[in-house]
Amino acid sequence: MSQTFHASAPGKLVIVGEYAVVYGAPALVSAVPRRATVSLTCRSDDNWLVRAPGLNANAHKAPMTFSGITDPALGSQLPLLASVIRSLAFQGPGCNAELDTQAFYTDRTAEPLHPSRPSKLGLGSSSAMCTAMMGALALIQRPQTSLDKYDEGSDQLPVTLAEVLKAHQLFQQGKGSGIDIAASYLGGCVEFRRQPSSVREISHSRSALPVLAVWVWSGKSAATTSRLQRLQQFAQSQPDLFGSLMGTLSGLTKQACEGAKRHDGDAFLDATRDFSQCLEDLDQRSSLGVWTDDHRKIAYIAKQCGVFYKTSGAGGGDCGLALDKDRGKLEYFLASALRAGYSGWHLGAENQGLKAD
Repeated sequence: MSQTFHASAPGKLVIVGEYAVVYGAPALVSAVPRRATVSLTCRSDDNWLVRAPGLNANAHKAPMTFSGITDPALGSQLPLLASVIRSLAFQGPGCNAELDTQAFYTDRTAEPLHPSRPSKLGLGSSSAMCTAMMGALALIQRPQTSLDKYDEGSDQLPVTLAEVLKAHQLFQQGKGSGIDIAASYLGGCVEFRRQPSSVREISHSRSALPVLAVWVWSGKSAATTSRLQRLQQFAQSQPDLFGSLMGTLSGLTKQACEGAKRHDGDAFLDATRDFSQCLEDLDQRSSLGVWTDDHRKIAYIAKQCGVFYKTSGAGGGDCGLALDKDRGKLEYFLASALRAGYSGWHLGAENQGLKAD
């Protein structure tokens, strides 16, 4: 009887440290309870039959069929899976695969701004799927290991954080910081720094942040890569100004991380507000397009409700965060944002990272 392996990993929301984390500053990221799931049933041949709801436009039709892991069509149709297989040097059998990221899309029947089609929420679906794929494939390739519980340094893990980071960098051709992967692999609320390479968990509890948070979808999906390219162009054209702004951002995100570790809500909010203002200055000077009209409308609603709002991640759409110590103010903001036609949810950290069996 064929054996089936399962794995899942959560998405993320960046709390503070966007863009600066790419250049070595620390950042805070929270896993969110939206999970990418992988189910692999081993075959007796080398063929792969893949359904990929969310990853491929034809996912709900007949399964995509590939004649082994060297089939060129695998790389062109499912480049993330191909990168994971290559990075892990997978030598296992063919599989019937279900790769599901539907939780990272809006509900087409409930989304008020775009009721006709689901849209990506911007919660790191590719990172979550990469992490889950690595876990499932590693269980096939390394069957003596298990992933019942994350334990730094344990030799019982089927795949390490470093291996997952390497696979996702292969997929992204070296772009990005890896912060999404850290959230998907570890779960909870994590302080992440790219250089020097280190990951430090703050807490796996829902009280990891010293404030409460609500996240709101702006109504528009956005791409990170184009903004990173614009930032690099700005860095090359105005290196002194770029260095000054990035130095300020780095210092402010360090202060925010320290406030979070001390559970000092006021210090955390002050540093995060200043970080957001500096990032907006960088946005205007470099034409990154972080702050869209929808983000500004949501920020205005937040100001009227007496709470602080910031973009999360690369901006240009996707999600933003409202932060405050007062639950009543955030409830009022959330209700106001929903009345304005936006979708929003309370931020509850997903404490379970990569899970595989």
